[in-house]
Amino acid sequence: MAQATQILPSATTTEWIDVSVPIYDGMVHFPDNPPIEIDTLKHVDRGDLYTLSAFKMGAHTGTHIDGPIHFLRGGSGTDSVPLKNLIGPARVIKIEDSRAVTEAELRNHNLGHSERLLFKTLNSQRCWNGPEFVSDFVSIAEDAAKYLAELKTLAIGIDYLSAGSPEVHRTLLGAGVAIIEGLNLSDINPGEYEFICLPLRIPGGDGALARALLRPAASPPMPHTAQEVFSVHRTQKYEPLMRGVHGTYLFDIDKVGCWFVAVDDGAIRIEETEHDADCTISCNEQDFVDIVEGRLDLITARKQGRVKIHGDIALARKFHGLVSARIEGIRDAA
Repeated sequence: MAQATQILPSATTTEWIDVSVPIYDGMVHFPDNPPIEIDTLKHVDRGDLYTLSAFKMGAHTGTHIDGPIHFLRGGSGTDSVPLKNLIGPARVIKIEDSRAVTEAELRNHNLGHSERLLFKTLNSQRCWNGPEFVSDFVSIAEDAAKYLAELKTLAIGIDYLSAGSPEVHRTLLGAGVAIIEGLNLSDINPGEYEFICLPLRIPGGDGALARALLRPAASPPMPHTAQEVFSVHRTQKYEPLMRGVHGTYLFDIDKVGCWFVAVDDGAIRIEETEHDADCTISCNEQDFVDIVEGRLDLITARKQGRVKIHGDIALARKFHGLVSARIEGIRDAA
């Protein structure tokens, strides 16, 4: 069967972009996996009543996800992978290292907790061009896998047929990180996207073929609630500004809830819970949203009695400065 014509994704489109690879007879596969065989049994062009094909291939063919049972004894199948891990905002990150995705390089991207991350490596340009398996593909290093697990990453995607060593798989799958393999990100720019990856529903499956789609993320609407302010997408905007900041905040939002925020040199950890913190900022929800969006000055609001600050005042001033810097950056970009 002839190879399907591949439509390369456009980096400027606002439509959904297919980043899964086409499946065709004789396509590249991992060496110890079954080859891909597609046999046309019947075809209307040959005078048959209908067209019918038979497919023979491994569960880890082309674009697919791994089930925990793939490397974990007693693990569950692909049907157990939560769909929330595979649908939602995602970041495409360009990996410069020509050998591996490393922890050191990932730390330069200010990763947050519970993200979906797709790694664009040299694989996309050099590994999908023919039927021969490329053995020196870029994969995830073990230190990077541990780091991603610590961040409770929802999903990772890699642009060839394996995420890495068995230990990398065990680390990620054991931490509940969905592994998507076999993406083609060759014409995708780094940045933020909407993401959908829908695997075949195979109970107990060690792997499942999937269709993966990206769409450039639209500018998020202005937040109206504290919950929206503390979303991963928004807090990531502050991370580059928080290099050198160390400390913990508790945002006590009247009649809504508490958010504990730990900052460690730009890395942000958020928990929707009440904890002792270095600095506690208390106010109502509307005032909090207005402060974060630059409509209300924190210091002015404190003088007016609308905001209470307890603990480390220097940290409160840093929060005020970070908000001001973020708002100024938005205005400069507009």
